[in-house]
Amino acid sequence: MPSPKLKTSKENIMQSPLLGSMSVEEFMAEYWQKKPCIIRGAFAADALQILDANEIAGLALEEDIESRLIQSLPNNHSLSSVEWTSQLGPFDEKTLTKLPETNWTLLIQSVDIWLEPFQELLEWVDFIPRWRLDDIMISLATPGGGVGPHRDQYDVFLIQANGTRRWKVAPPSNTPDICVTDNLLQVSPFIATIDEEFQAGDILYLPPGWLHWGTAVTECITCSIGFRAPSAVNIIETLSQIIDDSDLKQTWDRLYRYTDLGRKPGTNMSIRASDVQQVREKLQQLLQNDRLLAEALASVTTQPKIYPQFDEALLDAMQYIEDIHSLPPEQEWILAPHTRMTYYVVDENIIDVYINGELFKIDAVDTLILDKIASHSPISIKKCLNIRQLINIMPILLKEGSAFLL
Repeated sequence: MPSPKLKTSKENIMQSPLLGSMSVEEFMAEYWQKKPCIIRGAFAADALQILDANEIAGLALEEDIESRLIQSLPNNHSLSSVEWTSQLGPFDEKTLTKLPETNWTLLIQSVDIWLEPFQELLEWVDFIPRWRLDDIMISLATPGGGVGPHRDQYDVFLIQANGTRRWKVAPPSNTPDICVTDNLLQVSPFIATIDEEFQAGDILYLPPGWLHWGTAVTECITCSIGFRAPSAVNIIETLSQIIDDSDLKQTWDRLYRYTDLGRKPGTNMSIRASDVQQVREKLQQLLQNDRLLAEALASVTTQPKIYPQFDEALLDAMQYIEDIHSLPPEQEWILAPHTRMTYYVVDENIIDVYINGELFKIDAVDTLILDKIASHSPISIKKCLNIRQLINIMPILLKEGSAFLL
């Protein structure tokens, strides 16, 4: 399948086809995590027509690919009496071919891992660090199809690839989620402040927490580029695991242990405010460790959403290169679509590199090289030769399918 022709300009990263004529600086300053943004005609209406609905739907037949089929009975979009159904994939071909002509949507996650055009689409958001990316989800919908009013706790670009979809948007609220059926949460009441139809080439950006309700007006394909937003709970859980596995656990146990120097005698059996403050101070001391926090954040955000299951024939075909130096210097390689990578500059001598949740410590190098690798851009062996630790782990990355030679 050919790839989309529109790509982010490598010469001027401050422009993106995703934003139309708006500059990246303007978007990040005015809209990112602040308010919705409607971008009309961001790209040519036929730019994504090459996305084949049958090929995309075929992914829902695969056991390793996350998919959902959501159907609703028409009722003028009143939640009170709409009957919703939600089924998890994989599906068989018979189920999909016998669907009615209206009121259903098929959702397929992580299409950027499985179909090349969507890997190209990620270049449109290169102005956001790749570790923030979650995945690209595709919605194939018939007239009336949608998932109802709901909220997401992450930033999302909703790209209308073809057809027409009506989007209603409402500000964040404390309205509780309602489980209308298995695997489907909605919100009610829903009072829209934005009510617009989107055609092919139009884009809607939404910050975390904004309520939204998309309904297909015609048969349509909508691409959703979502971004990861780990919660403090996620980070704390990961911190606990990192500390538990660390060689420094005993040292940290000693340094950050509860103390109550200066406690006054008494018979009161309660935990006092001063006791809580002591715990808070110890936790704050622990959280001053920037490297530890960076490791927790990187561990969460570089965990692959999925690990593709390679068949034995493909695994056998994956060449194990014992010595990377044996390859031609101009040989290029690239991270696999499912692989996640970021890095943290510890000091002028050390950089912590994280690949698929695993930490690798390397000597300080030109971070532009690491940026290129982490953005899933091809890079030659020659440019990596001075990163000794990376050259040492490359054979493993190649053998397990986390990277490929080009």
